[in-house]
Amino acid sequence: IWNNSNSIVTPSLWLKSQVEKSFLQNNRIAVIPNGIDTSIFHPAESDFIAKHHLEKQFVLLAVASVWDETKGLKDLQQLSKQLFRNEKLIAVGVSKSQMSGFDPVNTICIERTENIQELVAMYSASNVFVNFTYEDTFPTVNLEALACGCPILTYDTGGSTETVNQQTGLIIGKGRLSEAIHIVHELSSNPIEAFSREACVHSAEQFTIQNMQNQYEELYKSVLGEDR
Repeated sequence: IWNNSNSIVTPSLWLKSQVEKSFLQNNRIAVIPNGIDTSIFHPAESDFIAKHHLEKQFVLLAVASVWDETKGLKDLQQLSKQLFRNEKLIAVGVSKSQMSGFDPVNTICIERTENIQELVAMYSASNVFVNFTYEDTFPTVNLEALACGCPILTYDTGGSTETVNQQTGLIIGKGRLSEAIHIVHELSSNPIEAFSREACVHSAEQFTIQNMQNQYEELYKSVLGEDR
């Protein structure tokens, strides 16, 4: 039986708003985001740019464990076909069958990363992390990118926007691919750094695993105190 002594934790403000509209609305609803290990995810030097001959390229990165339409696969494939010569998309997690949907000249498709450090290298080397998700609560990949100093370009979906501000990225309407493509072209042609990599790293610092553990501990103490 649900009552006022129950507590529900959501990883984002967006999901909290959804729970507040449900039959669970009379319970305490707390927001504790997903956490990341910043001892692993942080700006790192690597030979990724040189290895893939990307020295003069504006590098876009997109990462998913499984790609499908809800993750924005079709939009990402369309983006690859409209990139300029100085723009390159790195798509991580795509299957062999999905690779055929990307422009082979503008895209480097990687089925999976060999290790976490390889992923960190890609985050650190990229100019923008692209998240065209259509359904998400609070994507951890956004945090990983920010922790490595990579700003976000995301659709206005669920909690995907909750780590993005003027210094750490841009938010566009869900499905507005033509606008996203226009923004990419503008960013790649502008020699001035559009975002602050330092601000990205600083933003991610509040989402460390330790900070999230501390918030859960405080919630447990609060609940136990009320039960007494």
